[in-house]
Parts: sequence; structure tokens; C-alpha cells
Amino acid sequence: MSGYKTAVQFFQENNLLQAKEHIMPLLKSDPTDPKLWHLYGIIAARQQHTDLAINSLNKACALSPNNGIFLFNLANAYRQAKLLDQSIATYEQALQFSQDKRPVFINYGIALKENGLYDKALTVFHTILNNHANDVQAYNNMGNVFTEMGQYTPAMAYYEKALQLNPDDEEAHRNKALLLLIQGKLKQGFEEYEWRFVRNGEPLKRNLKPPLWDGSDLSDCHIFVWGEQGLGDEICFASVFPELIQKAKEVSIECAPRLQPIFKRSFPETTVVPFKKDPANELSHFSTADFHCPSGSLMRYLRTSFDQFHKQAGYLKADPAKVRAIKARYHTNDNKKKVGISWTSAIDYDHPAKLKLWGPILSCPNVQFYNLQYGDCLAEIEQVEKDFNITIINDPDIDPLKNIDDQAAQIQSMDIIISIGGTTAQLAGALGKTVWVILPLSSDWHWFSKRDDSPWYPGMRFFRQPVLKDWESVIGNVSNALKQWIQ
Repeated sequence: MSGYKTAVQFFQENNLLQAKEHIMPLLKSDPTDPKLWHLYGIIAARQQHTDLAINSLNKACALSPNNGIFLFNLANAYRQAKLLDQSIATYEQALQFSQDKRPVFINYGIALKENGLYDKALTVFHTILNNHANDVQAYNNMGNVFTEMGQYTPAMAYYEKALQLNPDDEEAHRNKALLLLIQGKLKQGFEEYEWRFVRNGEPLKRNLKPPLWDGSDLSDCHIFVWGEQGLGDEICFASVFPELIQKAKEVSIECAPRLQPIFKRSFPETTVVPFKKDPANELSHFSTADFHCPSGSLMRYLRTSFDQFHKQAGYLKADPAKVRAIKARYHTNDNKKKVGISWTSAIDYDHPAKLKLWGPILSCPNVQFYNLQYGDCLAEIEQVEKDFNITIINDPDIDPLKNIDDQAAQIQSMDIIISIGGTTAQLAGALGKTVWVILPLSSDWHWFSKRDDSPWYPGMRFFRQPVLKDWESVIGNVSNALKQWIQ
């Protein structure tokens, strides 16, 4: 089985194309070998081909039903596909047949947390700690469960315990940073937030010639700022650009390609370039600048308290011509309010309310709703339209996954936005729109806690869960507020 060993070696080296090329002819010659289906499945999972991964790993498990490793990786594939019920059931099977149960327990507990089964998740992590009292990963995960439950004191205690056991644990530092920020402890939080760039004990560094900005005076300096993390983060961190432009002699910005048009329009005093993955040429990238700085690290010096947030109504500018064109299409003589909605995200860590639960909002009179959702959601919209006898307009000419400038113009054409706390909410807030954000009990750190307004965006209002999993009262509050707002 030398071909199999070669495929395994390529997989271990993360050379997935070569691994796949070596495993496929083996499968054709012997489709009854469970090892081959297992390897093919985990290659597909690594490539994010979740349907293929699940299908292949199910074949491996059917051929070798008592193999704990096969079941474990099948459960991981289900979790990757967000099929959490199947994932949890398969982890439970894997525990029966696995010699090393710890990694199964860890992933099982995480799946339970992601499914909102917090008490069961805590029980699983307690089980690990009963057998491995110094398990740093278990302490981190205990903290994550308590964070999602909005119980910040025990959450921080578990993160601190992890750091007591391993002062250099990167995950614990990152978890602690986010929890500090959620609680509005900005100075401490943004200091810890620098741990987001540490991997395997080494700081991740771009090959840039200018030194990293240390918060020093910029009045005679050129600073190069580069975007990081997701699109929503880049939009949020751009809120400090107007202040940075005033402080520095020159500002250059690198951002996600989709953001270049709107950043270039919004910050005409700067040079704005799209990010290109080209490490070999990074040394020449704004090599004459005095400093460089990742956009999130600007907060470490410019947002250490809420007093430093500026009430700026719309620091991003939509394309006026696109706004006029969209308004001409949308604003007919029906006198209905134009309400844009977004209800889910690619990462449902907030367990958002499904659109079918939005009935009280969608049933408000004198409103025309518009879909601002990313990705394919037409089937969900069609079902809700049928259930509530309403129409949600989906504009086929606007795809935010391809062109964020088009969506900015669409958002600017709305009277009000109602959204979960994702990129759509960030963009609407940055455009200065009135935006209502529906949040779980404990939300993403950008929205902090125990407040119904946003320091980033003056036009934003929060509607938070009063208790875990209570979307009914949140939806009811939004519905009542919308009726009052219409009147």
C-alpha cells in the first residue's frame, strides 16, 4: 500500500491536491477499503468540501463501524457543515470506540456549546478536568461556555486558570482579550488583543520595511495602515481613520479589494490600495512610510476609553450615482417605509433568530422589506413570504459577496436597517444610517455589553436578549419599536 502511505504523507504536509491524486486511483481499484474512504474524506474536509467529506467518511464508517477515529472525523465533518445534531450524536458514538477519548470530549463539548446546549457542554468539560486537572484547553472551553452564557466572572476565572497553568497560552490570552473588551475594559482589552498575532509562540509579522507604530506623535510622519480579519472588522476599525488623517502628515491604507472603492471615496486624503497576497514583494510596500500598523492595533492607542469615541455620523460614503439609481427603482408612490433586513451570518456564533421567528416584525403595516442578506437565502425568503403573506424584495443586481459598494448604495437608500450584529450592521452604521441590531445575551465584543447604543455608530440601537435563548421578547420589542417609528 505504498500509494496509500504516499497519500498520507502528502496530506500531513498539507499538499492536498497531491494527496487526492494519489488516493483516487486506489479507491477505484478497491472501493471496499475503509482507510481509503477515510483519507479521502478528511482531505475533502480540509478543502472545505463538506458534502463530499461527509459522504466519504460515512462510507468509511459503514465499512468499519467500530472505528473511533473514523467516527471522530465524521463528527468533525458534520460540525464543519453546521449539522450539529448529527455531529453531537456521532461524537457520542465515537466515545464508545475511541482509545484516546480526550480529543473527542473536547470537540464534543464545543459542538454542544455551538448548539446552545451549555449545561451539557459544561458537564463534558468538567469530565475532562476530572481526569486531567491541568488541561488548559478544557479551562479555555469552560470559559467560552460561560462567556456565551453572559456569566463573565466565572468565564474570566477559567481563562486566568488556563494562564496560570501556561502563561504563554495564546488561546487563553485571546479569550481574555475579547472578554475584557466585551466588558468595556478597553485599555486592558486592546493590550491583550495583540495576542491575536501570536501563533505557536511566534508573533506573526508581515515583511514590511517601516517599523510598527508605537503610539508616538505622527504630526510629521507617514503611516501605512493595513486591514485585518473580516470585512466587518475593517469597516469598524476604519472609524478611527478620520482622526488618524488629522494626526498624521500622510496616511496610506491597504484594505480588502471589495472595500477599496468606498474607502477611496470616503478618505480622499489618503492612498488606498487593495490587499494582494504577495509576501515576496511586501518589502517594497510603502517602504518610505515612517510606520506601519494593523488597523485593529490603532485602537490600542486611540480608543483606550469610551471618552475617545467620536460621534461621527457616517464616515463612509456610498456612491451618489448608485444611490440615485437605486432610489429611482425602489421609491415608488406607495409611501411605504423601506426597511432593509439581515438575519444570519456565515458564522452563527450568536445563534441568531431564524427569519421564520421574525413574524411580528415582518407583519408591521406600511413597510416594504428588502433583503440585505449575504449568500443564497431565497428558499428561506420564499417560505416566510408564504407563511406571513408578505413580500421581501430581493434585488438580483446586488451581491455583497462580489461588490460591497453596490450594497452600500442599497443600504443608503433604505429608511432604516434591522440586522443581526454582522457586516451589514457595521456597514449601515458606518454609513450613518439608523440601524437596529438584534443581539443575544452575550454578543460579539464590538457591541460590548449592558448598553443599548454603540460608541462606534451614533445611529445604532441595540435590542438584546434579556435571558438566554429568548428571541421572542427581542423580536416583540423590535416590532413595537418599528410600529412606533412608522407612526
